[in-house]
Amino acid sequence: MRKPAMQSVPAAGSAASPIARAAVAAGAAALASVWWFGFHLPKLFVKYYGVRAAKKLLYAIAYRRGSDHRITSPDARRLLADFAERRIAASETYLDPKTFEALDALVDEYGLRETVRTRKATLAGAQAADYFHDSQEKLSPEATERLFGILPSDFQTTLEAARGRRLRLLSVTYHETNPSDAMVRVGDSEYNAHPFHTDGNPKFAKVLIYLTNVGEVSGPFEMFIDSRFSLFQELLRLGYRSKQFKGKQRGIALWARRRVPERLRRETHLWDLDAVTLEARYGPPQRVLGPRGTVAFFDGMNLHNGSRNQKERREVLHFVFV
Repeated sequence: MRKPAMQSVPAAGSAASPIARAAVAAGAAALASVWWFGFHLPKLFVKYYGVRAAKKLLYAIAYRRGSDHRITSPDARRLLADFAERRIAASETYLDPKTFEALDALVDEYGLRETVRTRKATLAGAQAADYFHDSQEKLSPEATERLFGILPSDFQTTLEAARGRRLRLLSVTYHETNPSDAMVRVGDSEYNAHPFHTDGNPKFAKVLIYLTNVGEVSGPFEMFIDSRFSLFQELLRLGYRSKQFKGKQRGIALWARRRVPERLRRETHLWDLDAVTLEARYGPPQRVLGPRGTVAFFDGMNLHNGSRNQKERREVLHFVFV
């Protein structure tokens, strides 16, 4: 006699398993959000903004008056006034011809141009941002020390007065862009490096020195004034960077980061809107045009970039202070 086919019986609770999984996911997201807002973002706020505010207060109390007496150049004072007004300032005459000639000779003496151009020949096919960063050359400590012996004595003092705090040099790099360099496209806009972006660290203070004449078609630096994100948006972006997770807590932190709701993330400092859209929002960007020796201070937490080089080589010394 044929036996009846056995019918499978659903395991107890299996019908509820999707609900259980959803509950577990919601609980994990809630736990991650508590960690995000209760610990991670407050810690970053103190690290980046609290420390900077304390340095500004100390500077105002202990250093400002003495620094003002050391800034004697009329060009330096114009840089200060322009930066206070627009968060970007440039001077074509701050470096006199003799100073610039010594600076240019230093670049040649340490082989920076030759090093960068040789390296670029090996980067064919690299993406634009990688191409841009990998083709830069950082000055050695010896070259940097000699560089600051050439620059005006109130160079760093003026930048400190503009930023309202004492600063420590992080790096000086030489880089150049050419019409043949790799490029990245955003909408109808083309760039030799990143599209418009903000800097990855609000403690940065940056300076550019042009080593070539820079006009409209040779990739000038440009910045949208008053385009700085809100403090909350800056913290979200800083908070999502994996470099913030270190030590024994790294695994837990990365687990929590993956479960923070998407609306609470800002994963990159790059901006995915083209120049036309950004100009409609913020007005025309401020461009730094000028002859060899032009010096520019700027607030990198506003949207900025090096524009597409269409015609002539642009060479730059790029200073980063913290």
